[in-house]
Amino acid sequence: EVQPVYVLIKSVEKNNGQVLSKNLLEMALREGLAAKGFIAVSFIEKADLIIEINAEANDAGVAREMNTEFFSSTLNAEVVFKDKTTLTEVYRTHLSSIKGTQLSFEKATEDAYIKAAKKMKLSVPDDFVKVYSE
Repeated sequence: EVQPVYVLIKSVEKNNGQVLSKNLLEMALREGLAAKGFIAVSFIEKADLIIEINAEANDAGVAREMNTEFFSSTLNAEVVFKDKTTLTEVYRTHLSSIKGTQLSFEKATEDAYIKAAKKMKLSVPDDFVKVYSE
């Protein structure tokens, strides 16, 4: 009989050192894991795994082309899965140098987080399931 795996996700998502009000990466990972049969919980007592997401986007410069300024932001994130009982790390991955470009630094950061969220939703659950099921 297959038992579901319960996960508690802790996420710190920042822009230039400031904590963001929306955790896009957490939401994306939650959706991706749910599609694989994992169940997100809000209390550590119910969890089998603890997932920690630490992400930071930073302003990366301005480019000027034909009277238009394009602002860029670069995002790096680390995702760590730990066994709740032993706190042993069972999986770790990085999303590195994900670039967002827009007409303001704020929008560029949002663009970088949206791109990272897509990767978080699709690739992290798949990679984790491969490792976890071995």
